[in-house]
Amino acid sequence: LLNFRFFIAIVFHLSHPLLQSPVFFFLMIRRPPRSTLSSSSAASDVYKRQTSFRGYGAVQGMFVMESVMEHAGWAAGLAIDQVRAINLIQSGQSTPYHQLVPDSSLSTMWDQLRLSAEWEPRERQVREFNQVHAHRKRGIAMLPTKFGIGLPPPLNQGGGRVVVFQDGSVVLYHGGVEMGQGLHTKMIQIAADALRVSASYVSIGSTGPNLEQIPNASLTAGSTGSDLFGMAILQAASRLRARLDEFAGSRPGLETVEWRELVAAGYQARICLSAEGHYAEPCHDKLVWNAGGGCSGELHNYFSYGVSCSEVEVDLITGSWSIVRTDLCLDVGKSLNVAIDVGQIE
Repeated sequence: LLNFRFFIAIVFHLSHPLLQSPVFFFLMIRRPPRSTLSSSSAASDVYKRQTSFRGYGAVQGMFVMESVMEHAGWAAGLAIDQVRAINLIQSGQSTPYHQLVPDSSLSTMWDQLRLSAEWEPRERQVREFNQVHAHRKRGIAMLPTKFGIGLPPPLNQGGGRVVVFQDGSVVLYHGGVEMGQGLHTKMIQIAADALRVSASYVSIGSTGPNLEQIPNASLTAGSTGSDLFGMAILQAASRLRARLDEFAGSRPGLETVEWRELVAAGYQARICLSAEGHYAEPCHDKLVWNAGGGCSGELHNYFSYGVSCSEVEVDLITGSWSIVRTDLCLDVGKSLNVAIDVGQIE
């Protein structure tokens, strides 16, 4: 029986989600048979930050659970990686809040990475290294992760607008924030694919979310930017292409012309060359809190999975540390842009 209580320093406007997040992520990957968790907010003069940072609550919750796995291995005299593997959540099981996990790939990736990362020989090498080095020590560990994707309503919506000019150039507006994650590039790809044109025709209308073009933009967070704004851009571009295709079908000879010629003809015929899209993600924030404690419902739209193996070295005199090697295996579904996603992982 596991009993834990999380204490969260009060953060302006975010205390409620901060209280929920570590509890949900504590049992995101594991399913111990019996556990009780609660969380409380507390005023503190220790934390000087005025807001939360990325992945708030998730890292803390998963860190505590992985510590539990280590202690369980020590107490049972089992290898820690074996304890972790035994307790991975499987397809067909449910989260503690009773949301079905239909497609967990954790066990498959765990076994795959264990081989490709050369876990067994490297674990022996780490032990041998530590025996002969008094002031430098190494450690190696394999860890899984499962991250639920989906913002709670009303945040799980996004807008987009596609504008085509007479010369065939296409300008996009969407409510997302480009912060180095490649969101603009993915939006350009989605629009170009839906319009059936080269991406060289497409550009972003502003470097940030244009609130005059796209009002009431949701926050870009929780790995939902490509989902929300990408679907909005897809809707807008698809509507625009369908409009032009319908026009081309009514004019003999236009079905096979190049993009620029089609756009120019559409303008001459007074066809609207702009379209808007609005995507409302299926509402999965249907948690029902029970009077006696606990909750049930669907919190996430889907899950992403990953497994990592890292070896690190620490200098016990200076405290400096370095990463010797890291191996990763991630299930990101069908990637919109492999180069961007690999770059983000790196």
